[in-house]
Amino acid sequence: MKSFKLFIILSFLFILGALITVISLLYNNSTSGPNKKEIATNSTAASIVASPTPPQLEAQITQIVQANSSSGYNSTITVQNTLGNVDVKINIDKVAPQARFHEVIEFDCYTVHQALWNKNLNLTSVKLDFIATINDRFGHQTKDQMIGDCTVTAATAQKIVWEQLSYLTAWDNSVYDEHKFYPTPGTAG
Repeated sequence: MKSFKLFIILSFLFILGALITVISLLYNNSTSGPNKKEIATNSTAASIVASPTPPQLEAQITQIVQANSSSGYNSTITVQNTLGNVDVKINIDKVAPQARFHEVIEFDCYTVHQALWNKNLNLTSVKLDFIATINDRFGHQTKDQMIGDCTVTAATAQKIVWEQLSYLTAWDNSVYDEHKFYPTPGTAG
């Protein structure tokens, strides 16, 4: 009788050990990661994703600008990328009355630069040019008039703690490499 109990216990332990081995082999195969061929394929795909072609990068930048500027999807946004030096033209005609253009420029400089630089797009510099239709005091219109700009280089972007600034403090404290408003034509005299 003792030998029968011992046989049952040993059989149970053998079956339990076999089950544990099978489960661990199945688990290791599903979580062990890709083989060398998969690694080569995935690293090639990752390098393509990490370095988008200029048209892809320009489309990505356009999307980021649209999502983070006051003008959003209501205005014309043009992106030109030359070796990581990006020039974005934002038409703010439909955003605010002419009297509020400066505030829009200050706000968009902050929000758009913050969004672009936080995306790690491997850019060298970003210049935002703001254009609008300007009415002089006599009612004459000048279309596509440059009214302001702001530029941030990669070196400056690394220094900026965006979360600690507001759009006003960023403009007033000159955290941008360059920023300015242009005089409105036809408003003097």
